[in-house]
Amino acid sequence: TPWAGYSGPDRFAYKANDGYQDSNPATVNLDVCVLAVNFQPLSAPVPAGYRADTGGVFSVAQGYGWESSMAGSTIRRSRTPDPRQDTFVYSTGEATWTCARPDGDYLVSVTCGDPSAAKGPQKVVVNGVYAVSNFTTTAVALFDLAGNVPVTVTNGLLTVTIGGGGGETVLDHLEIRCDYQPMGAATFVAEDDSTQGNWKGLYGTDGHKLITGFLSPRGSDQQVDYVVNSY
Repeated sequence: TPWAGYSGPDRFAYKANDGYQDSNPATVNLDVCVLAVNFQPLSAPVPAGYRADTGGVFSVAQGYGWESSMAGSTIRRSRTPDPRQDTFVYSTGEATWTCARPDGDYLVSVTCGDPSAAKGPQKVVVNGVYAVSNFTTTAVALFDLAGNVPVTVTNGLLTVTIGGGGGETVLDHLEIRCDYQPMGAATFVAEDDSTQGNWKGLYGTDGHKLITGFLSPRGSDQQVDYVVNSY
């Protein structure tokens, strides 16, 4: 199992058992295609399932970062129990964050807001697409979520530009997901009638193919779920 916040290739091995004996081992290769990033000071706790961005400049080793250092613009308020909304990076002028991603289509979600005060007008542009357009939070609605904004990567880099909207833009966290489309589904039974199962396929426009399903001995309520990814 990959650690929280991991994004990239992974693999696992398994055996099926019919109550009497194990099957031959099988190995599944897959790609974890969700990158979740929380913008925060270095001293703040990292939310489960997220990677921390503490304002550092882009590095190939990390795979993401800012055009110039934003470490001095990260804040922790200690005002809300949700660590994703208690920390943020802010900018009034334009500041650009870059993430290395394979070419393809993605869905990007961003959350903006300061838990202690209304801010804005705020602006967030992802690969040339407005996710947040001159939006101002209020005392009764301190956060703004722009969910599943469709963007296309053509040069191996996904960019997020904040600020420049006439006020202070506050970026809390973001999530990047592959944009998968259905490619088929079926059920099947082995020729010797010993095993049954099904599969459902999704095609990622970044080239990934994700297949999920199960295998089960006929007449048994036990099953083995599987995930296969290729690209």
